[in-house]
Amino acid sequence: MNRIFNVILDLGHKGGVIALALVLVLSVSVGMAGCSQQADIERVLKLLPTVEGITNSIGAVVAGADPAIAMPVDAALAVIDTSFATVEGILTTYESNLNAAPQSVLDDLDAAIAAIQSNLSSIEAQIPGLSAVIILGINVGLSALQTILGFVASLLPASVAAKLFPKAFMALSAAHVAFGVKAVIPSPRDFTKSYNARIDAVGFKSNKKAHVPVPHLHVLGMPV
Repeated sequence: MNRIFNVILDLGHKGGVIALALVLVLSVSVGMAGCSQQADIERVLKLLPTVEGITNSIGAVVAGADPAIAMPVDAALAVIDTSFATVEGILTTYESNLNAAPQSVLDDLDAAIAAIQSNLSSIEAQIPGLSAVIILGINVGLSALQTILGFVASLLPASVAAKLFPKAFMALSAAHVAFGVKAVIPSPRDFTKSYNARIDAVGFKSNKKAHVPVPHLHVLGMPV
């Protein structure tokens, strides 16, 4: 499964969306269908803290690019961070029963998911004129964020998303990310190690600020 996530990050943003769809389809065949919504939410919640490291990585890559795009990209990354924090807060509060969330909270979740997708697209629109290496580095980050957003979408059935999350449904559908398809969600450690390998592979091995901190491995509850 780690190889599949390597492919996602290696393909870049647009290719990563296609690969994500493949992962979501493949995951149905490996026995995930019986997992409860709460278990899936727990896995997503464990992965969401990696978002800040990824946005910092993109910022570090952009810092070496055209200063003219640094401000709009940094602004978009700030919105992505804030929006993912909103998603995390809502999922944490309603982890045991997302269906119990009031409409006002669902509206907030809808807006946050849509804002993440919108700002991913905004960053993508800023990069065509940059050097090939910089574009590759940014695409690794965008692909990783898109993948995490896809995991969030996997928690919400498509019929429910279309009705209760209209903004998010429209935004993610345009990016070819499906709601409600079971996903194999990796551990934060595996995800960040894969991310760092991809950022190294496209030319940022010496740029430690472009790397994401790898969570410690825990044995019997203790970090090692």
